Amino acid sequence: MFGYVIQESLVRYPQVLTSVEISRRLGISKKSGLFLKRRVQLFASEMMIPMRKKFYQDLEKEFPNFRLPVDRDTDIT
Repeated sequence: MFGYVIQESLVRYPQVLTSVEISRRLGISKKSGLFLKRRVQLFASEMMIPMRKKFYQDLEKEFPNFRLPVDRDTDIT
């Protein structure tokens, strides 16, 4: 069920997946749908820092020594 909620959230982004929808589609109580949604939200918030580090590592590996200009008005195309 956890995987379903994550997959459905990715597919629907930027729309919100409500706990009522979760409970209806999975055939569970509304309270269980709410708890499942909260668990997914907590999981996502805990994964933000490790994912950010992974993104930076991948970008550094793909584009070594790339730095954006200090002046924000500079054309970077």
